[in-house]
Amino acid sequence: MKKSLLLLPLVAMSLAGCEPPIEELGDLLDIEVASGLKQEYVQYTNVELDEISVTATFEKKTVTIEGSDLSFDPETLDTSTLGESEITITYLTESVVWTYTVVEYDEIDNISAPDFVTTYLANIEAKDVANKRNEFMDREQGYFVGDDNPFKFFPNIYAYDGDGIEMEVTAYHSVSVVEEKRGTEWVILTGAELDGVVTIDDFASTYDFSEEAIGNTYRLTVRPFGDEYAVNPKFSTSFEFNVADGYNVYKQDDLS
Repeated sequence: MKKSLLLLPLVAMSLAGCEPPIEELGDLLDIEVASGLKQEYVQYTNVELDEISVTATFEKKTVTIEGSDLSFDPETLDTSTLGESEITITYLTESVVWTYTVVEYDEIDNISAPDFVTTYLANIEAKDVANKRNEFMDREQGYFVGDDNPFKFFPNIYAYDGDGIEMEVTAYHSVSVVEEKRGTEWVILTGAELDGVVTIDDFASTYDFSEEAIGNTYRLTVRPFGDEYAVNPKFSTSFEFNVADGYNVYKQDDLS
């Protein structure tokens, strides 16, 4: 069994080795966007250029080129300005221009906690008497956020455009309140005290906690920017967590 497992990577490597190098494919004739870009973005959406890929057509073969091997002009995809914009993608001697439109929602109906919070709270409340393994689970430790990279807290936002059609909101301008638990009381952090424990990006919905925050418990409350969202509780959501020395993982690739 061990020999079979060891042989699998060798087979994969030998197959990959059959791919001819780029310089043997002849002249580059054309490139087209394959994935990673949309024609419409909600204002302030953060687009990872490394996730963009193009199809490159050479004289002898067509291959897929990932974002890390591409160049972009401008170097970031700007979604801060409403309206139509362009970004030029270049690979070797060929370029392609991608045109996209930045839009804003007309009205937010309500917001709710991110899906990971809903799942976490459901797991805490779950009781499975038949499953004896649960007897050894400590459901009272709380949720932990790492200080080594930003913690992303993006709520589910239910919004509509001017025609009353529901929009997929992937970014928004947030207003955040961070409270620290001291004994039995929650203390709102402001000014230098807030800056000392967390760096907030109101457009990316990220919270980068410092080493000073390790070991403390915080309550984060977020809502959309604007006076019309400042009072009604349906426009805000809160979450309590502990900060630990660690790295926040959001997808499988983060584990590598």
